[in-house]
Amino acid sequence: MFFPDSRFRLFILAAFMASITVSCSDDDDNPGSNTNSPNLPFDQISFTISGADEGQKSGECGAYMNDVLGEYMLFIYGNDGIEVNNPEMTFNIDFNYTGSVPVSEGTYPISYDAYLAGEGFYVSYDIVDESSDTSENFGTTSPQEGSIAISSITATSISGTFAFMASNSDDDAEVTVTQGQFNALLED
Repeated sequence: MFFPDSRFRLFILAAFMASITVSCSDDDDNPGSNTNSPNLPFDQISFTISGADEGQKSGECGAYMNDVLGEYMLFIYGNDGIEVNNPEMTFNIDFNYTGSVPVSEGTYPISYDAYLAGEGFYVSYDIVDESSDTSENFGTTSPQEGSIAISSITATSISGTFAFMASNSDDDAEVTVTQGQFNALLED
């Protein structure tokens, strides 16, 4: 192709360079810039816990989503046991949502009141001892117990971050979960 005017060639070169500059992101220079995006492979959950249970926890997770007669339900679960009744399982965690609108990207409260109002999630956390077939359950029963941030939701997956406090109704023991993240495939 023939361009008789050198100014036109310079304009094309400048436009090309500008498009490269605009399309590049500086996220590589600042890996903490998106704190609501989990850095986990699919079907994984991780968090830090303190109180009645301690330490860094990680395991497998999954999610189910349903729409039944205008009621939208989302169930996200995770545990560190590969199979049911695994003697090495130490925790189980469930996030439940039921409401008149589907869950979308955004931040939702974690509390029993918000769950009942269809505006947030209820969370149940179990300390599991499969070897003795026992567990201790903690639930989010008070007004504002924490939050869950959905950073991505598609037809096939959901991911996000979470933090909450939960208590055991039997003895008032508590757990505090921080730095939680999940990346789950939505199951049929």
